[in-house]
Amino acid sequence: GGGEGGGGMITKSIQHMKEEETGTTPARTRKTASRITAAIPTKIVDMGIEQQQDTLMQQQQQQSTFSFPIQVICSSPSSSSSTTLDDTSTITTNTADEIQEQSRKIISSWYKHFMESTSFFQRDPNDASKFTIPLFGRTTVTLSEQVLLPEGGGGEGSPVEFRIHVDGTPEKDYAMLCAKMYESLQEYKKKECSAPATVTIHDGYLKDVVKKYFQNVEPHPGYDAKISSDSWPSCSTIEESIILNQDDDNVSPILDRLMENGYVTIETNVKTTPFEMVALSNLLTSKTTQEQSVRSDTVAFIDWDMARQCGIEKQFRLLMGMADYLNRKLPWDSMRTGYKPIFPATEEYPLTNPANIQIASYGCGEFYVPHSDNLLLMQNKSGGDDDESGRSRFVRSNYRQYTCILYCNDDWDFKVHGGALRIYPGTTEMTDPMSVKGRQNMPYEDINPTNGKLLIFDSRLVHSVEKVLDPHRKRVAMTVWINRPEDSGVSVDIWNENEGRVEWYRLF
Repeated sequence: GGGEGGGGMITKSIQHMKEEETGTTPARTRKTASRITAAIPTKIVDMGIEQQQDTLMQQQQQQSTFSFPIQVICSSPSSSSSTTLDDTSTITTNTADEIQEQSRKIISSWYKHFMESTSFFQRDPNDASKFTIPLFGRTTVTLSEQVLLPEGGGGEGSPVEFRIHVDGTPEKDYAMLCAKMYESLQEYKKKECSAPATVTIHDGYLKDVVKKYFQNVEPHPGYDAKISSDSWPSCSTIEESIILNQDDDNVSPILDRLMENGYVTIETNVKTTPFEMVALSNLLTSKTTQEQSVRSDTVAFIDWDMARQCGIEKQFRLLMGMADYLNRKLPWDSMRTGYKPIFPATEEYPLTNPANIQIASYGCGEFYVPHSDNLLLMQNKSGGDDDESGRSRFVRSNYRQYTCILYCNDDWDFKVHGGALRIYPGTTEMTDPMSVKGRQNMPYEDINPTNGKLLIFDSRLVHSVEKVLDPHRKRVAMTVWINRPEDSGVSVDIWNENEGRVEWYRLF
């Protein structure tokens, strides 16, 4: 997260699927890859497969064809019982054959929903066990089955092993597919009921693949700011938006304050109307995925099409035009860092755009603790992350350079309504943002989030959103994070071990 809301590319082809997961694709194509809607009549226990996993991982390092097991074992209840798999089918689990059939129905139900979970998967009309991923080139995924009979024939509780075959995909795209498949299975396992039969699904190989690839990845480098700013029709210039109501004859003093202080506030003529606020409220339905003790706002990510539907084209244009504007106006020759820019950034135009903007709404009692949008982290991992002297080194947590926030709140007074953006100057090198609260005489400035105010600040600065006090009002802000992607060694761990999922939003 960072700013008011909210590590390189795995490959170009999988980026679109990551964006879908984090809300950066149009609403008309966005679905949740882990969504499982059928009722599950079993308690599913994760045990994992230990045998041959290391061998499988080594053999498949450079291959374009992969195959791995998902083993399902059904145990029989003490007596027959009837359980419902979905709205149309009911089975009775009291014989070995019926137990095996239950295994098939369970894994087939999950696999069907997984195939339908995203528009990037295309099912084979002639084979229910197969789908393709055009975004990955010629990638084909197939489900096969084998009943593992003990010596001497079948028996009650004989396991059913399903194998997933992935053909024609690069190794890293394969890792992406494994991540989405693993997340989908974890969601499936969370659905429990009182049925006496028990199903054990062994999927440890998937977990190993996901952990390997997503504990240390580069952030997304963003998109060309010039192309992005040219993409918005009838885009007014930044000067037209920010010079109105300014005493300055030009914008140089504004940029001077940004470079000197690390932040600047600008009164603009881009204000959000009550009608637009209502339209935005219809999008604000999801709480942040971060801990409620850290932040408690409601957020939404919107693209150009969604901005048009809400009538906030001007706001979107202003925020998405800032990267190109700063590329053209700031003295980048004197702001070199010693690192090479990562495409699409260049030395002349080092800033890039994200795919969308974020809307964040804070109600009464809601807040965001002190944090940095691009925190300084210590790297001390095996494999060469130490500097040449052998000591641990510090790197940034992402590529964010500037955070731009446009506020939407009429007649707001933070002394009455709360909700100030509290910013702490001179904290770009701080590694523990929460420590600002324990320091005496720590200087800060409270920014009043009034309608039309634009705040631009160095994303490394520590800041917070103070608690909203008014029970009758929502504090709304629009945020864009402008990137400066460089080969500085930035990487992020987007694997959440405790929850068993990949946190895709951390890439952006």
